[in-house]
Amino acid sequence: MLEKPDIHDSQIIACLRDEYGLSAEQVHFLPLGADFHTAVFRAAASDGAAYFVKLRSGDFDAMSLIVPRLLHEQGMDAVIAPLQNGTGDLWSELEGFKLSVFPFVEGHGGHEITLDDQQWIHLGQALKMLHTAEMPAAITGRIQREQYSGQWRAQVRGFQQLVQETTFTDADAAEVAAFMREKSAIISDLVQRAEGLAALMQAQPQPWVLCHADMHIWNTLIDTENRLYIVDWDTLVLAPKERDLM
Repeated sequence: MLEKPDIHDSQIIACLRDEYGLSAEQVHFLPLGADFHTAVFRAAASDGAAYFVKLRSGDFDAMSLIVPRLLHEQGMDAVIAPLQNGTGDLWSELEGFKLSVFPFVEGHGGHEITLDDQQWIHLGQALKMLHTAEMPAAITGRIQREQYSGQWRAQVRGFQQLVQETTFTDADAAEVAAFMREKSAIISDLVQRAEGLAALMQAQPQPWVLCHADMHIWNTLIDTENRLYIVDWDTLVLAPKERDLM
């Protein structure tokens, strides 16, 4: 979320104190991410520690917190585990939001720097650990499964029709529309091929494993010691491991 939600810093500070026993002196909104339902903050505690606070509205999947915690406990050090609150839960309720807390890791997003060879190797090792992780049946039974949905293909087709019928006054929108009109045949072919491959995958079941399902460079974090982390676990899914190809 790029704009701060309608919630006072004092409410977050009180929640951190009452639910997590953390003496936060101040919180700062971080304008990060494109998810309208997620807002993040940096909380500074009186003992000098810093915490990453995440507020989630709308749909909430508890597996997005439970699974990373389990992965971290299994030795996957590329995961930043959420902290437990005073009742042992990984989230708390706050004014219609689900609030979760993580240690704050200073660093840069993978899109801001060039990953070196060792970091790429570490990313591959982390994904292998993810894809071979063993989860209790009670957990895997609550994780959604890849449906090869046509939702995004339909959306692209809708955009194609829109750019053919609409004159845009915004310069950026007009530029995108012109590009889509110029590449219309290629885009249609890509959508059609994706549709055919989805049908093929549905007809030929593959081994399904735990997948991040939004694995791109923007969801990596490199700390000040050049260690790599995988972040943003809101899209977990059981699918063939190729679901995590960037």
